[in-house]
Amino acid sequence: MISLLGHDATRELVQTLEVEGRANLKSLQDALLKKDLEVAERECHTLASSCLSLGLQSGGLLLRQLELALRDKMSPEDDAVLRAAQSFEAGLSALRQHLERRS
Repeated sequence: MISLLGHDATRELVQTLEVEGRANLKSLQDALLKKDLEVAERECHTLASSCLSLGLQSGGLLLRQLELALRDKMSPEDDAVLRAAQSFEAGLSALRQHLERRS
């Protein structure tokens, strides 16, 4: 990705993912507390797509599974959002470290 977009553009994408992704996770948690499965599904879809597009496979796949469960009107496992959030943060950290090594 860095070779295609350049270091600065890639760094901006990562920063945007960090801010917007955390906002998506917060909205997801809020929606689940309100039992608004439609909003929760949309937040999962948005963040899963972003993660998978930028190579955060683990977090993206966990969010996609959660999205599909919500689409089927199934309540997620108690720790599903926590696991997805932890995977998202780990992926961000790895992506930032990779960028630092390449600069």
